[in-house]
Amino acid sequence: MNNKITWILIFLALLGSTLVLFTFMPRIIPGIFFSHKSEYEQFSIQSDRPINRGVNFMMKEVSTRLEASELYSDHHNFSVFLCYDPEKYGRFATEMGLLPDSQGMTIEPFGYVFINLHEIGQVGQKYRDRYPYSLLSGSAVHILAHELTHVLITQQAGMFSSHEIPMWKREGYAEYVASKYPKNQDTIYSLKQRVRDYFGGEFDEIPTRRRHYIKKELLVEYLLDTRKIPYNQLISDDVKQEQVLSEMKEWVNPDSSSAAEIKSPGDDDPQKAYSR
Repeated sequence: MNNKITWILIFLALLGSTLVLFTFMPRIIPGIFFSHKSEYEQFSIQSDRPINRGVNFMMKEVSTRLEASELYSDHHNFSVFLCYDPEKYGRFATEMGLLPDSQGMTIEPFGYVFINLHEIGQVGQKYRDRYPYSLLSGSAVHILAHELTHVLITQQAGMFSSHEIPMWKREGYAEYVASKYPKNQDTIYSLKQRVRDYFGGEFDEIPTRRRHYIKKELLVEYLLDTRKIPYNQLISDDVKQEQVLSEMKEWVNPDSSSAAEIKSPGDDDPQKAYSR
């Protein structure tokens, strides 16, 4: 009788372990779901379609953008998953509690970065060139640089401490790094004009869950490039985004009194809304 109970318990334990492994397998070893693999410098690339030379050119540009971050070095190793199939990406995103039509995501603590190439293309077709230097540009390079910056933040601060950094700083800094290099190449780009556009309603038609990335990037760009605040101070001080927005409004229009309430819709959206 005791032997029978023992074998039943062993069977139940094995069954439970199998179910847990099956449930968390996409998070732990997602590579088994991707047939094509390649290496480029410090990037390990896996894809659901054959990898051509264009991917190497893309990763080279991603490296160039990441160099805008003081957290980056060529000693980092990154795992990148290219999803051409939106349903495959959607399954991983849903498993992580994110929206299946997001453009990219990072699976922690492993630092796996996924991009949804189908959705990136759809976003690019929808907005064309109206919102350059943003996640609405239809650029896989931009989305990859954004997500890989999250990996850098986590590696620098630690997984738990990185989540203590306010969301607007984490997302704003990721957008800052993703867009810094092309902005520097644009001789007519003006942060002050972009801030004026923001307060003037230039981005109001963009859905809230994506518009807030532009706002948070402007906040971080202003603090780092105009106020010259070091990165470590940026992430450690207790400045509030409403305070910085008020300061930026005065910066672009010093003759106007700052509005008492300039908080944008969606500031307090739950984590799930933060999907590229």
